Amino acid sequence: MTTTVVGTAATTAAGSVLSVEGAQAGDAAVLVVGAQYGHSGDMTPAGWQGAYTAKIGESGRSGTIATRPVTAPGDTLSVPVGTPVGGGRISAVLVVLRGLLSAPSPVAWQDTAPVLPAAGAALVVTQQHQVATGKIVGHTPTGRVVVSAEDSGHTTAASWTAVTAAIIDDCQGEELVPTLTGETALKAWSVLPLTIDPAYAPDPDPEPVDRTLEVDGQPVEIVGYQTSRGLAPARLMPHGATTVTGLLGMSTPWLVAHRGGSTSWPEHTERAYTEAVWAGAHMLEFSAARTSDGVWLGCHDRTLARLGGPDTPVSEMTWAQVEQAMSGTDYMPARLDWLIEHYGDSHVLLFDPKYAITTHQREYLDMLTPYRDRTILKYSGDGLVAYSVWKARGFRTWAYGYQTWRTGNTSAWSNLLTDPNKDILSLDGPYSTAAWEEALAVGKPLTAHILTGRAEFSAAVEGGAVGAMVSGVGDWSPDF
Repeated sequence: MTTTVVGTAATTAAGSVLSVEGAQAGDAAVLVVGAQYGHSGDMTPAGWQGAYTAKIGESGRSGTIATRPVTAPGDTLSVPVGTPVGGGRISAVLVVLRGLLSAPSPVAWQDTAPVLPAAGAALVVTQQHQVATGKIVGHTPTGRVVVSAEDSGHTTAASWTAVTAAIIDDCQGEELVPTLTGETALKAWSVLPLTIDPAYAPDPDPEPVDRTLEVDGQPVEIVGYQTSRGLAPARLMPHGATTVTGLLGMSTPWLVAHRGGSTSWPEHTERAYTEAVWAGAHMLEFSAARTSDGVWLGCHDRTLARLGGPDTPVSEMTWAQVEQAMSGTDYMPARLDWLIEHYGDSHVLLFDPKYAITTHQREYLDMLTPYRDRTILKYSGDGLVAYSVWKARGFRTWAYGYQTWRTGNTSAWSNLLTDPNKDILSLDGPYSTAAWEEALAVGKPLTAHILTGRAEFSAAVEGGAVGAMVSGVGDWSPDF
């Protein structure tokens, strides 16, 4: 690496402050602010050198890029982000770098795709503001990916704003080319050349660094760093609930991604789970099927027919046959081991064994036992001895039911509410009925299912739910 990212912080709230801890004398700080409307006003903090652009081309964007050499750790704490003179949305990111001879000079925003320096390193920043249906735009120099800013689950309910910042280790004079054109193209760019200290050598065995931080009061995790060739985006990935205990102790309502967000993206796919994580889900629900050769994958039904696959039970197919059948479609199912590898440390898994609940019970319990502190087992709450087995193995359980059971299936209703092996309950709406109130009175965490988006989620929480399983997770969006 030619330089080290000490840390980043970001916000979309005007008038807030940004802080990066761990900075030291000799580091360099860069503040990037993008504003939706022209003439937002110069937001260069006192003591910084800034470049303000009142109107970026004909795009109606404006913004400030400011830099400063760090002389003390306090220089990167409580850095103010101003309020646009004309109102509107903003996005801002603070980046602190180590290993430079000097802080980069601020370079004003421009509306045309810039050309990278012929050699050396550079920090590339962009801003984009779009309507609800707009796409987040990536840009790629010839022959290699520089910024990955693909559609990452931004809100489909309102207009949005985004800033990206990333480092290129080895510039080669390429022009940054947007992957989209027309109204969806990026219309605000800046490239800040970086002067690398040739004597700088990052600690080959550094102490572990806590890369977690908060954005507007929400915990996030930095993902993406510079690579030996090319650019890794300095973006922020929202952090979920990392343990079941942490989930149960949360003061904010749980957002549970139903099959990864089954109405927002192709269900049970790697894309769906990644999008759900990006959107801020606290827990990822996984309805499981098992192939004949022992691979566990996301599949709600006995077969893949509903998703365009064969009308053959998954239990009678090998994983290779599943891959062959679903290859080239949007519904290639994610494997359980993939989900655990990528998000098992950052998000609680809500595992539903579906048709394998008893046939392969020992296998999935043995498989999940190492992750017991971050796994909840889920199934219909109308009885089942499986709950007592799950509890005996030390798992927390989630039982879902329906309000119609109260009068139409009284034994199931009674079992749902009284079984001591059922830790978390889930009901359908509405949320002010006698059945709902009776379930609340039990005193266990009560959630709602399966909700389509923010409006239903808010109604459930107002009715007393601690959270909800949501299919339309695309209604949530990260700050970046």
